[in-house]
Amino acid sequence: MCRKRKNRCAVPVEGEPCVECKATGRKCTYLLPPPVRPKKEATSQSPTSALPDLPLPSLAPTFFPQPSNSLPALAHPARSAPPAPKRPRVSSSAGEPAQKRAAVLPAASWTPASLDRDLPDGVEPCAVTATLTDDLLNHQTVGTSRQISSDHSRAQFILFHATPSLRPLLDDFEATILRRVRSFIASAAPNLSEETLIDHYLSFIHPTLPVLPLSPQHPPESLPPSLRASILVETLGYFPSLRDKGDYAWRLLKEEKLGERMLDRPKLSSLATAILELSTSMDPRGDYALLAKSIAHAQLLGLHIDCRSWAIPEWEKSLRERLWWCLRIHDAWASFLNSRPSHVQAGNANVPVPAFPAHTTASDVDAKDISFVFSCRLALVVAQLQAEVSTLDKYGSPSRADACDVLEKDLNALKESIRGYVSAHARSPGMDCLLFCLFALRCMIRRINIEVRIGLGSAFAPDGNTLEIFAEFVTFCSMLRESSFGAEQAWLPYTSHILSSVLSSLVRLSLASLSSRHSPAASVTSHTSSFDRPTTPTSSPVLLLGRLCSVLHAAREIYGWTRADAALSRAASVAERLTSAMHADAASDDYGEVITALRSTNLAEDAGMDAGGAGADDAIALDALASLAGAAEDGGYGEMPGPADGLGWLASSAGGVSMGDSLGLFGSNALELPDLEEWLNVLDQPQEWGQDVGFDTAVGSGW
Repeated sequence: MCRKRKNRCAVPVEGEPCVECKATGRKCTYLLPPPVRPKKEATSQSPTSALPDLPLPSLAPTFFPQPSNSLPALAHPARSAPPAPKRPRVSSSAGEPAQKRAAVLPAASWTPASLDRDLPDGVEPCAVTATLTDDLLNHQTVGTSRQISSDHSRAQFILFHATPSLRPLLDDFEATILRRVRSFIASAAPNLSEETLIDHYLSFIHPTLPVLPLSPQHPPESLPPSLRASILVETLGYFPSLRDKGDYAWRLLKEEKLGERMLDRPKLSSLATAILELSTSMDPRGDYALLAKSIAHAQLLGLHIDCRSWAIPEWEKSLRERLWWCLRIHDAWASFLNSRPSHVQAGNANVPVPAFPAHTTASDVDAKDISFVFSCRLALVVAQLQAEVSTLDKYGSPSRADACDVLEKDLNALKESIRGYVSAHARSPGMDCLLFCLFALRCMIRRINIEVRIGLGSAFAPDGNTLEIFAEFVTFCSMLRESSFGAEQAWLPYTSHILSSVLSSLVRLSLASLSSRHSPAASVTSHTSSFDRPTTPTSSPVLLLGRLCSVLHAAREIYGWTRADAALSRAASVAERLTSAMHADAASDDYGEVITALRSTNLAEDAGMDAGGAGADDAIALDALASLAGAAEDGGYGEMPGPADGLGWLASSAGGVSMGDSLGLFGSNALELPDLEEWLNVLDQPQEWGQDVGFDTAVGSGW
């Protein structure tokens, strides 16, 4: 190559010069070395020191007058300050964990960004559950991604999408909703301030389903308008004198589809708003659909994934975990009680169950955490019951009976683990609802356990162990105090459905016990070893039915507890049907004892306790709850609570059934009951198509 002319030399074999240079008479530069590039002379003087001393412009804006006490002007012109030391560049790859890359920075200068609050407007996060291919991470339509896991064995990616332009703007909608709620509360309850309602919610209702961030940097004043409106309406309905006002306010919010519309904004506060709306019992079918959408949005945000190793703030880790388990609680109970599929796949969620801090005793834990932690564990049992017994693929399977045995053992173990916490914190927020659900679920699983063995609707004689399980539930309900039905104890929206279901089981047991007077009981042979405790007078089914109906009447009439309405409506409906059957067929058996128990109101009539709180004081109620937790260990209940023990002062005259009469329920005198099986199914048979039946008296009363 000729270096000067930049053209290729044609050098012959003999050597230089090249043919072209020889023909043109030019000097061939083929063998010349490359020219030396000129270099700038290095100077020891810094660039800033070589500059002349020039005055800097004034730092004060010219349009602001200088105050008289301002700092004096500089006497000499200032030199340019030396440049700040630059931070060394951190070489990293896209897949390197964020926490490792941040380890080289000073601790005070690095805080993990929040996936909920630090994202710019118009960006939505989406979690990748299982990274099986990198197609999602490289496709040009996805946008950006972030690897947020510090677990080297499994990377966790968050994809960021642009919010579609078709999404509605919600700022004006939220402001309007909050303004309407404030106006309604100001007119319906002028003595209740907004701050009072918020404080009451945080103290008594929030611990049951904690949906708010628990950190000093999130004061109540920072609540979004929609979430604040839902909290105000939810709290309003817990005051007995304002329950109708709270129901009306919730109807207004449901008409606006507040929870569903807020899910268009992928924020944790939107999920909290939807969870609060799920706490109502006005529209069970609509709430089931809202629950499905809420769980879908939670999975889009990655709430179903264990986030303990993510590079996000600690408050967000805790909130994501609690929101997910609030949805799990709703999903377990809603799917089981209504015989509907669960929205959560067990294999696609690995969020750990909330637990108490390590190395703490029952008396050391925060009382506000107890009900939620154990409610999550109870929800796991309910979900397992749904998966192992109530699904289509398990229908008719012989393994269902074994699954029921395992679940009963799990519930007994859970009851034992709660014992110490009941003794130390018997009146902690949400404790009454937790124990109610625990004792009621034991009754429901026992009924399912029997029926999967002998067939749905088959007649069976109640054994002592089964009646003891139901006696624990009825005794617990009898011990509830005025504070349990008031504004200081939160209840799940499924309480009405659970009460109605247990009352239905007691009706079946009461009707079945009539047949044991005259024929050998149809026992469950595979379960007789565990049904060996004798029946006591205090646990006879008719007496238990009368006591439960009396307690519900008192709770409704004295304390205005509307969650008893569904069970009371069912009791009235069954009593009416049994009465009609007796009048239609003179040869039919006398169901008078059961009818009297269903219509029992002795407790409400003879209580002598007004809504002002006359009766036992809280110390006795605490002792009653503590003794209830250990009742099964003692093998019985002995004497029933006296008149001072809450609503449990109902004596043997409950429902018009005396103690002597209840002993005769298991006599041996024969009496023909040709249609007993038909009446055992009186609560469970569907109505004829087209028959006009009111909602309150339908077989499957609402939540």
